[in-house]
Amino acid sequence: MRIGFIGLGTMGGAASLNLILGGHQLTVCDLDLKRAAKHLELGAKWADTPSEAAKDVDIVFTMVFGPKQIEQIIRGENGLLHSMGPGQVWVDLTTNQPELARELAQEIIDTGAIAIDAPVTGAVDGARNGNMTQFAGGDKETIERIRPVMELMGPVHYMLSLIHISEPTRPRLISYAVFCLK
Repeated sequence: MRIGFIGLGTMGGAASLNLILGGHQLTVCDLDLKRAAKHLELGAKWADTPSEAAKDVDIVFTMVFGPKQIEQIIRGENGLLHSMGPGQVWVDLTTNQPELARELAQEIIDTGAIAIDAPVTGAVDGARNGNMTQFAGGDKETIERIRPVMELMGPVHYMLSLIHISEPTRPRLISYAVFCLK
């Protein structure tokens, strides 16, 4: 699959390398070109803006610091709202505020694209080792279709709806998820 990946920080940089090593063509975008050195060495393409990263790809993953950054990536002058459309899937791995996550997902859906919310656990080692747990919420059929791609970064657990959570509620969700998986 053709994949855009926005956010090559400690977690995103490591997780996205697993997608390249899994045989997928990546277009990467970050505020710092230096963070993409290994990705580019392995054949990824560089995009100057989030909008460019979403051109001609099937899936766009975002994994950035928090609400302010993800809002800019979606709604900004060169954001995803300017380039996403029918047939594309946006998967947000960012820790976000629930209300903002729902708003951004709806705005992406309004373009004709599909929004999947997938908060993660597993820290940097999990991202590096392909063992970053993802709690995916959204359209189940879409999640199942892209599951093989997501699983290159780690296990995927389906949740019934968009569930993105902010940091203070994370322990409760994780406890709930672990309980449900028993």
